[in-house]
Amino acid sequence: MDIVKETLNSLLRGIAETAKETVESFFMIDAEVKDDWSVEERLSGEFDHIITLGCSNSDYQGVIMVASEDDHVSAFFEQKDELVDIYGELANTYCGMLMDCPGVSEQFGVLSQAVPMYASKRAFFPRAWAVTGKVYVGDSWIQIGFAVRGFAMMINR
Repeated sequence: MDIVKETLNSLLRGIAETAKETVESFFMIDAEVKDDWSVEERLSGEFDHIITLGCSNSDYQGVIMVASEDDHVSAFFEQKDELVDIYGELANTYCGMLMDCPGVSEQFGVLSQAVPMYASKRAFFPRAWAVTGKVYVGDSWIQIGFAVRGFAMMINR
């Protein structure tokens, strides 16, 4: 079994709970995570709205994903024209809170954040083991994911 997959499986509940805590503190609402959180071979990139946030250090590279469908946005905030900024800040906050999630920084080190990027309808995610699932407010949700893999170095000869 891949060591990153094994590690993410052991951290699954903590990563999901960190997503819930991030949404609750960010939007000041009560939220929940259900049993739909899992470790996947890569993040799915097919949502109406997708924010990606790269994160890395000298050993690992990762990505945070915050995504939703149009009909779920209003449960979290009313100003859809601010969605890109709001989801970008949510991704930044989640990445920071993951560094305090027990086991994440111990296993992967501190991952420095890049600038959030927005995609509409589709984003390509490379193969990297990921923890992903939904954070619910009632029947509405935001999909959140954290993918990570060992840093691949190319050597020029």
